[in-house]
Amino acid sequence: MEFTCPCKENKHQNASFVAAYFIIPAFLAFVLMFGFHVSSKAKKCSDDCLKICNCIIPSIVWMILLFFDGRYFACGSTDWSGRYVTADKAAPVKWCETNNKTSYEERLNKSQEWYFHSQCIGVCITLVMAIVALGVFIYKCIKNTTGDEPENSGLQLGEVGSSTNGENGPENRSAPENSVEMSP
Repeated sequence: MEFTCPCKENKHQNASFVAAYFIIPAFLAFVLMFGFHVSSKAKKCSDDCLKICNCIIPSIVWMILLFFDGRYFACGSTDWSGRYVTADKAAPVKWCETNNKTSYEERLNKSQEWYFHSQCIGVCITLVMAIVALGVFIYKCIKNTTGDEPENSGLQLGEVGSSTNGENGPENRSAPENSVEMSP
């Protein structure tokens, strides 16, 4: 479906309409992802934090896409009434065309600025997410290379298959317990 701005003179009506586009799908994505992650049991607090972060990512991506589009931010910022049309100037943008022809150019320029600001916000959020993701990856690489060994339930390297007193060493091996001896 095509987005259509209500183009109300009351800026709060436009902003609340656009806020619903940002918040409701983002919340739904979070809830669905959280539902998928709840089924697996977390062992540590860090696992819970990781699950929450994984649940938030689709919501943030949704918001980034809306900011990159620009129409939503421009609609939410509009504070004049008019009709929602496509401007034929330069890059085609959808905006609330004003009924007042004296301020037509000024308001069209304002709408184009809002498109630009919206896309800048999208780029900034994307950059912040990329930096955070890079930081997490670097932290995990450093943590894995500093010698953090997983627990082996009490067994040390070289102890697998032998006991501590040497009874099952190579020189003291006996026949397996469930072998059958055959007599001639």
